[in-house]
Amino acid sequence: MEIYLFNIYMKKTYMRKILLMALTVFLISSCSRKAARERIEVIGSAEQEVTPDIVYVGISLREYIPSGTTERVTIETLERKLQASIKAAGIDPKNLLVNNIASYQEYYNRRRNPRFLAGKQYRLKLPDVKTIGRILSGVDLQGIQYSQVEGYDYSNLDDIKKGLKIKALKAARNKAAYLARAVDKEAGEAIEVSELSDPQMANRRMDVGNAASYEAVEQSAASTVDFKSVKLVASIRAVFEME
Repeated sequence: MEIYLFNIYMKKTYMRKILLMALTVFLISSCSRKAARERIEVIGSAEQEVTPDIVYVGISLREYIPSGTTERVTIETLERKLQASIKAAGIDPKNLLVNNIASYQEYYNRRRNPRFLAGKQYRLKLPDVKTIGRILSGVDLQGIQYSQVEGYDYSNLDDIKKGLKIKALKAARNKAAYLARAVDKEAGEAIEVSELSDPQMANRRMDVGNAASYEAVEQSAASTVDFKSVKLVASIRAVFEME
């Protein structure tokens, strides 16, 4: 009886092993077939032009001594005029930040040379380039060392980028569909998606005016320079199964 039961147990164990091996072979075969499926890889892109609505302008002020006098126009006086001009133009005073000031070095230079002229640099956030003309016209032109566009941005950039990426992915899907149809196939599910480029509004510098001459700054203050639209491009790589 014990031998009989032992044989039954061994047969069941053997059958379990056979079933387990068969299941393993089936799963491996299924995975191999899935991996061997035909697929198509494409790149989709989308673009949109936007006009920057945020401009960062660098302004450098420097003390000066008017001709025929010995009294300097101090950096504090120039700064107050700049702040007043910014307020008069309807710009938030908080948009003006000090960019650079070498206080210790200038203090040392002034002690060595009483006629030393101190300078100070600022960064001003504006809605457009044209506004800088109105602002500079309220400051002593001789006290403006230079002004230049240091960068620009778009307030709704994140939403624009998201929209472009979605359009680029849809473009990739459409491309995969018509290419697959060309070989009598259909584009199936997406199995890989990756970004190839992130839309960026590249900063660039542009001189608005230089105080090397009084006339140059005067022309800058009356400038009507504005930005042209900037093209943003998004690219998406996508891989689809072909059915």
